[in-house]
Amino acid sequence: MRMVCSEAFVLIYIMNTLSVITGFFAVNNFKPYGQKNGLTNENYLAWLGSIAAVCNSIRFVWSLMTDYLPYKTVYAILLCIQIVAAFTIPLVSDDAFLFAIWISVMLLCEGGHFTIVPNVLKKIYGEKGTTLYGIMFSYSGISSILLIISQTEFLTSSARSYDIFFYTCGGASVVSLAILLLFFKEEKFVH
Repeated sequence: MRMVCSEAFVLIYIMNTLSVITGFFAVNNFKPYGQKNGLTNENYLAWLGSIAAVCNSIRFVWSLMTDYLPYKTVYAILLCIQIVAAFTIPLVSDDAFLFAIWISVMLLCEGGHFTIVPNVLKKIYGEKGTTLYGIMFSYSGISSILLIISQTEFLTSSARSYDIFFYTCGGASVVSLAILLLFFKEEKFVH
């Protein structure tokens, strides 16, 4: 219980709860968002979904990076990429090629959340860190619930409401980055 209540655990939980929403929103809404911006070709959207899923599946790249770089560095890189993508997607949402790149990048980042967290838990908590991931993983459920509530309350039939939601997701990732840089310490937990 001490590990779950430790500062590092709580900060990782909060950061991931906030930042994974961007990927969840992109994966659930790329098709209607694209359609609202004139990208209505069903074949294109199906291919985009497949390509983005492949990008999500190469998430192991993030895990490999944590073998050579500190978690803080890898997660900061992931967040910076995600922040840029979230804030700039409205600029490319009517261009099929660029839209596909942005959605693929967002899903690559989403996958990274699920591969770097187990690594940092193991670095901080040793062998017990892998057990903690079962509890930590609930951040994805909390994020999903927040996303559903937010979408229900704030999304409308306009493309502009999707733009604002992407900005909000980018803002949540900025908060995660600030927490990471200002408060998080990658130090071994003393039992």
